[in-house]
Amino acid sequence: MVYVDVDSEKPREGDVFAVYHWMSEGAGFFVEVTAECKSRKDHPWVAFYDDRRMLPEHAPLWFLQAGREWPQGAVERIVEAWKTFDGLATDRVATHVVSALGNDNKRNEAHDAVNQALSFARGRVGHGTTRYVGMPPGARSYNVVMPLVVTQAPLFTCELDDKGEAILTSADGFDVWLQRGGKQWRNRVYVRSEESLGTMADDLNNLAVRLNQ
Repeated sequence: MVYVDVDSEKPREGDVFAVYHWMSEGAGFFVEVTAECKSRKDHPWVAFYDDRRMLPEHAPLWFLQAGREWPQGAVERIVEAWKTFDGLATDRVATHVVSALGNDNKRNEAHDAVNQALSFARGRVGHGTTRYVGMPPGARSYNVVMPLVVTQAPLFTCELDDKGEAILTSADGFDVWLQRGGKQWRNRVYVRSEESLGTMADDLNNLAVRLNQ
């Protein structure tokens, strides 16, 4: 899917675009998943953590939004439902992610993929809200945009134990913060293995079912 990068203002190609939707109080709500797909398996991806844990109430720490003048309580309702699904919510977010066992002179493939997924998401937000087939005439639409990386690379988390030693743990996925604009902005990017993608898809579908009225 072609989108316009909001920084370079140039068209780019996104790998996969998926939509989950529901109607509430006469308005259409949509979760748009902007996915970057990576098939290389030779370099593991390692996510590094600090000791902070939190389940934020602030919606931009979970996803991006498109649409002005959201109905009162609508965003809060999505966030509260979002936090109940294990495939969508975690209280640990990695500070950065790297590709391991590669050539030090090469680019960090994992970090690049996270950047590409967020670029795709920001491009969708810049596009504005989207109306889909089946919406009632005159109904307003509101979009949540979720940047996602799906990879076949082995995934690991890394954190320090009480003795300051690094502990590597195999993982099906993790979330990572991506800073932009210095320290003023940060966005969550979801990273999942190909095998665990079905669980996330089921959770997004169940989210839409729960929020539908």
